[in-house]
Amino acid sequence: MNELLKLYQRKLYFLGRLFALFIFGPYLIYVGKKYHNYLLTILGVLLILWDGIKIFFQVYYNDYSY
Repeated sequence: MNELLKLYQRKLYFLGRLFALFIFGPYLIYVGKKYHNYLLTILGVLLILWDGIKIFFQVYYNDYSY
């Protein structure tokens, strides 16, 4: 099982970043606005920015090693 995960680790990291960028980050912003919790909203925005920048560099340099 560990060897199988090593083969797909780069793709799984990329899919996790896409999940955080398009699903989890916007969900945190939505929940933060719904319950008037600025901390969740800020966390959602930071998550989107962080993973968006990481995905941009991965795609730009065609390097999916991190």
